[in-house]
Amino acid sequence: MVWMRSPVRVTEFCMSAYRLRGACATVFSNQRLKILAPALAQLQPYSGGVSFRAHMSTSAARAVDSSLSLPSVSVATGSWDGLTAYREQEQDMGWKWGEKGPTHWDEHILDTLCPPAETLAECGREVLLTADPLQKALKSHAAFAAFLKGSMPLGRAQAPDVPSRPSKPELVPPREIPHFKDTHLPMSVYLLHNLTHVELNAIDLAWDTIVRYSHMYPSLPIEFFADFARVADDESRHLGWCVQRLEELGHAYGDMVAHNVLWDGAVATSLDLSARLAIVPCVQEARGLDAGPRLVERLKGFGDVRTAHIVDRIAREEMAHVAVGVVWFERICEGLACDPAASFREHVAAYCPGGVLKGPFNYESRDAVGLQRSWYEPVSEDPQPAPKKKKNRRGSAKDRARAAQLASGGAILASAAPSQGGRGGAELKLDVHSSGQGATRDWHG
Repeated sequence: MVWMRSPVRVTEFCMSAYRLRGACATVFSNQRLKILAPALAQLQPYSGGVSFRAHMSTSAARAVDSSLSLPSVSVATGSWDGLTAYREQEQDMGWKWGEKGPTHWDEHILDTLCPPAETLAECGREVLLTADPLQKALKSHAAFAAFLKGSMPLGRAQAPDVPSRPSKPELVPPREIPHFKDTHLPMSVYLLHNLTHVELNAIDLAWDTIVRYSHMYPSLPIEFFADFARVADDESRHLGWCVQRLEELGHAYGDMVAHNVLWDGAVATSLDLSARLAIVPCVQEARGLDAGPRLVERLKGFGDVRTAHIVDRIAREEMAHVAVGVVWFERICEGLACDPAASFREHVAAYCPGGVLKGPFNYESRDAVGLQRSWYEPVSEDPQPAPKKKKNRRGSAKDRARAAQLASGGAILASAAPSQGGRGGAELKLDVHSSGQGATRDWHG
């Protein structure tokens, strides 16, 4: 987020936040704005990094939004060496998974696609309102292509309450997701179907962030929206790979039920951008860094090397998405003059059960993208004391079933419960129970 010395910039941000949250919003209440304003006015613009507009022509940069005054700012940067290269690269056209990895797919179709609307925010809304998975992915790709060329302004749009979904899969409560043994699907297909559902939701989560907070431009710089548009384009490719591989295995997305957990996270954080960045990229997407390598090894163990390679590529590309979330979360914390680690722990306490994040963590990947251990280790689950011995050493049938469940690898799934706090959204609750996903545990929440 861009903060200038001028009180006008602070006022513009305050008004944007007020319009976003409404008169009953609590995080950016009038009282808190009065407290924050003096500190915000003293902050220098963020320096460093490569501006998104530096890769656009001067006229194209002006086209980003001619109706608004675009501040001259630099993009937020992070500690991950690959972030600058990620932002500078051309649009990835590798939509088809070939014999040796991503290849160009139906280039003529991709090249002739027209964006679904005239502004990026309106395109995002159209993507959210598109039910068909492939059409959702193609519209996402076309929108980012037009925006990347500099011919599309950001604009503003109203985010829908819920995205459109296909008739299948049926969405059920998380605890009703069957174990793979209770389905007709092979384990490899079961795991891939779960990941396909994650990628569909990931497209919507990225576009919802653009659309929902488009009213905060130019207090939020154009680079913020460019980052998340690129993330959405990545997720559309990932979805395409997953759908293609399901078809190769003789199945389709919708062959089993799914849950609405990831969108529940979007709803819970819809009124607080800081919480959105903490929970979605830095918790949900960071779970892909943790679960990805384990899922790859499990798929190889099943002999499905091709699917394992797809999952490995997706997991590696998730690093950029987490890095984007980290740098913008830090930028906003700088603007609010608060400690990122303390703020992150606050959000985890508010939206996760018992205020904890559960391992195992892929520290190497998390460290590489700047997700500091001080953010999540203090709120990680403390070791539980060993239970006292009981006369009946076998325990009850329920206890034995629970032990077997945990031994087989539970899946952390999320469900929403009405918030009792003052964050203006639903409180995100995560429960541990078996769904047969094993190595997919925790991917995106």
